[in-house]
Amino acid sequence: MSGNERRTIFWTVSVAILFAGCAGTPRPAVMYPQFQRATARPLVVLIDVALAHDVAGDIDELRLYEGRSVADSLAARLRERLSARSYRVDKAMLTSMGLTWTATPELLTLTSADQEKLAPVLKPWKAPPFFTNDSLASDTMALALVRLLYREVRCARWMKLEKEPECPVESASTVHRYVGAPEGSDLLAVLVSGRDVSTGKKAGRTLLTIGAIALGAAAGGATVVPYWDNGGVMVEAFIVDVETGMLRWSDVKFDGGARANWATVAALTERIVAELP
Repeated sequence: MSGNERRTIFWTVSVAILFAGCAGTPRPAVMYPQFQRATARPLVVLIDVALAHDVAGDIDELRLYEGRSVADSLAARLRERLSARSYRVDKAMLTSMGLTWTATPELLTLTSADQEKLAPVLKPWKAPPFFTNDSLASDTMALALVRLLYREVRCARWMKLEKEPECPVESASTVHRYVGAPEGSDLLAVLVSGRDVSTGKKAGRTLLTIGAIALGAAAGGATVVPYWDNGGVMVEAFIVDVETGMLRWSDVKFDGGARANWATVAALTERIVAELP
């Protein structure tokens, strides 16, 4: 299977999982009317960042040094903006990069900017997760539980959107303990996914996007694959009550066609924080 074929399958599956139910969803204030700032507890922020870059004729490229920089900036921005809104952040950590991504295919995975100059065939590659925090990498149980937490918060949000019985995040209390979170705090999981596509390729896909949107509308559902194929960034945020395991608040923002970089992540983060009560 060629690099292009593997990439197409990977992004199609990823979009189907990540974006189902995101378009046209109610705002957080409507979904979680009982969540109020006055009753919010201190937060421990867990971050997963995975920003891929399109490579002509080959599989996509992910830069670990870029992910760390984005995660550091995201943690600092969240501390600043949440504090300004009277929310307290006790701790923030980058847990991983691509922890919830499908295990195949591998991406070119660069550890330094110097490797960007190499021919694709000489660049290192890796299957997800592309990076795990040292405190989790040495403990397979802890890593599995963090992965489970990220899947459970997505499931809980989906059940809420579908107006199904609430789905508890059963891993929350154990993960809270594993990451050394202070007592009396809740978890804020922030998942960042994105893909950068060249301007030329975006222009070439305009007709595909228009046609797919029309087809999706005719079928009565949202069509999201073309948006991701054109690049874009998604930021998901979930506040979990550690004591009850229930999802207290969540929001998802997506900017189709935007550059997969810190500027886009920052803009989406600002929009998410603005939705908090």
